[in-house]
Amino acid sequence: MIRIAVCDDQEIVCENVRKMILHEEEDRYEVDLFRSGKELLEAGRKYDILFLDIDMPGMDGIMTAKEIRKTDKQVEIIYITNYGGYAGYAFGVHAFGYLLKPVKEKEIKRQLKEALEYMQKENQKPVVDLLTKEGRIRIPAEEIYYFEYI
Repeated sequence: MIRIAVCDDQEIVCENVRKMILHEEEDRYEVDLFRSGKELLEAGRKYDILFLDIDMPGMDGIMTAKEIRKTDKQVEIIYITNYGGYAGYAFGVHAFGYLLKPVKEKEIKRQLKEALEYMQKENQKPVVDLLTKEGRIRIPAEEIYYFEYI
């Protein structure tokens, strides 16, 4: 099952995005909703895909993504926002996609399909999972040259 989080300070946006994701595919996805970046971070769960608003009170979507990236380099972040001017910042945290509100179901489905195809391609490469103090990290085997156990 693909784990997805939707984080937006507007409840109606969260619910609409959830409905679009689950439409005709309820058995494929598990979707959690969050109303703030702080709430998402405090949940401490790992997700495969994250739909994230940028303009939220408190911790905005860019800062939230920076915090997530400290422990999870694999999650695919797709921004859903009212503002096109933040795209440069979004790519600074290696966002997978950037959608402008109001978002349409076909856009959500397209981004999901592309993210899943990318994840599948990445999952075909051999990797090594390591548990560190900062969390689980996944290292492509082709990037490992030496191991030392201390």
